[in-house]
Amino acid sequence: MSRETPSTVNLLVVEDSELDYELLLAILGRDQALTGLRVRAQRVEDEAGMRAAFAAGRIDAVVTDHNLPRFDSFSALKVAKSHDEDIPVLVLSGEMAEDLAVAALHAGADDFILKARMFRLAPALRRSLQAAEVRRNARRQAQALAASAAVVGTGALAEYAGRDAFNTLMDYSGVLKPIDSGFIPALSVGEFLANAGALRKELEALAQKAQTKNQAD
Repeated sequence: MSRETPSTVNLLVVEDSELDYELLLAILGRDQALTGLRVRAQRVEDEAGMRAAFAAGRIDAVVTDHNLPRFDSFSALKVAKSHDEDIPVLVLSGEMAEDLAVAALHAGADDFILKARMFRLAPALRRSLQAAEVRRNARRQAQALAASAAVVGTGALAEYAGRDAFNTLMDYSGVLKPIDSGFIPALSVGEFLANAGALRKELEALAQKAQTKNQAD
């Protein structure tokens, strides 16, 4: 199956409340016609459960409660990203704390959703899966540029890298939504521009590294 947004999503839910898990499944099932996503979910409660789930088979996305008896969303993020650095991770919380939401997004979460606003979950999941595919494409493009450095001059490659980074991030911007009273975006404008610069630097560094290696060989 392609890594592009799948019609069936293997979802790992990190949640200690069976009731909240059942509510989550009911909401995703209700919104299936809207998002086009059919969810195959499993629930775990801690790090051991997460690692076992990743070892057992493919996981397309993670939804994690922030507060768990033996775990929290930041730990869940680390486990998920250690298996797949581009995997979408959405954080659920029973209380609104802006500093917590910002910290979760900076730690790598794709979205932060209040449990009182669970109607946002299905479209947020769809959007996060699309954003993850954009990130994977950007990584593949970076690797391809690095491989081309032996043939194309570093200056020309760097110029192309900047243009390609811009185009990639423009694609990414298409899956973001405007700010409203109930939504903290996955990227602020400042973060978006910072990511554009960071991606260009990463592409240029990969190109330079590949060319240096080629000259040494």
